Amino acid sequence: MYGKCYKRINVFMKTLMIIVPSLEGGGQEKVSTITGKVLGDMYKIVFVIFTDKNAKYETTNVWKFINLGIPAYNDIIRKIVSVFLKTLKIRKLKKQYRVSATISFGRPANVVNCLSKYRDKIICSIRNSSFLETQKHNYINKLIYLTSDSIVFLSEGQRLLTVRAFPEIKGKNCVIYNPCDMDLVSKRSDEETDMPWKEGRILVSCGRLESVKCFINLCNAFSLAKQRCSDIKLLIMGEGSLKDHIENHIKELGLEEDIKLIGFVDNPYKYLSKCTLFVFSTSREGFANVIIDALACGLPVISTDHHFGAREILAGNFAYITNDSYTLEEYGILTPCFEEGNDNQLKKEKIFADAIIRILSDDKLLSLYRNKARSRSMDFGLKEYEDKWISELTKQLEQ
Repeated sequence: MYGKCYKRINVFMKTLMIIVPSLEGGGQEKVSTITGKVLGDMYKIVFVIFTDKNAKYETTNVWKFINLGIPAYNDIIRKIVSVFLKTLKIRKLKKQYRVSATISFGRPANVVNCLSKYRDKIICSIRNSSFLETQKHNYINKLIYLTSDSIVFLSEGQRLLTVRAFPEIKGKNCVIYNPCDMDLVSKRSDEETDMPWKEGRILVSCGRLESVKCFINLCNAFSLAKQRCSDIKLLIMGEGSLKDHIENHIKELGLEEDIKLIGFVDNPYKYLSKCTLFVFSTSREGFANVIIDALACGLPVISTDHHFGAREILAGNFAYITNDSYTLEEYGILTPCFEEGNDNQLKKEKIFADAIIRILSDDKLLSLYRNKARSRSMDFGLKEYEDKWISELTKQLEQ
């Protein structure tokens, strides 16, 4: 499913390697395949994954697709051995295919990319916004930031925070926002869905069912909002280790008929386009792809003001401030950020619920954000993404 890699190539093309740990159903994996697709006409793409476990995405327009068949491990000894084996194999591939530059997505891939340097330019895409990506005394981070040739960030806020921690990278970094394939969104939005409800206003969210996404807090906020808007429903797309915990909490709230978890969805656009409002409760993010997807489907958005991405998308700036209320921004609504792993944050849940009530009770505001949604999403189109990557690759390969 994930190895559509046959294409005609020009023998004079330079070879570009893309490394991502897997093709599971996350934003990092999705963007890596889009990168291969948009750059495949300019470069011979060697696309490498560590494991094909739970693969959800396909690769297209790439020259070679390689699965190393080395899974991730939790215990330290096997993890070190795994990194060593991946490094040896990647370095051999770089030499074999005469790779000119290697783009890696995410911390595990970035480490292997840096350790396996041959004669290629090392370009590390920083996907996470956690302290692990910026902590000054973390030796793995030092390896990534100091040995790579270029650091690509997903947002300006993320870049500024990291440059403050690592001033050494000031002259070798850039920001490339995650892209949205508007043609794909338009094409797949009209597909039929098996929506759980036939009536009511549907709120929708999307993300891995892990503590970082704060879905428990979202369910609590929804419960508070439903006391004032009885017709609302909540649809959650995604898979993860907390599925049972979230479903049990939904039962405790007595909302089994009003909140539905439908797992990973290959085509989220067909659901997004048929909902009323997109709600996003994450505590942190590299860059919120799903906000762009929701805007592209014409959905108004309420999001926590997390690090990073939501503020830059919805407010057009990165001036993070502490608020005790929600704020109406240019392209959507921002609320105070939830704390990861804290299931009892009543004050912030009430604020999130208030934001839901505000937009659903104000048809003019709902229409305003709906009208602005698609135009804003076009600022993050494939052409803009491709142009920025080609610019950065050209700069690196000419040095």
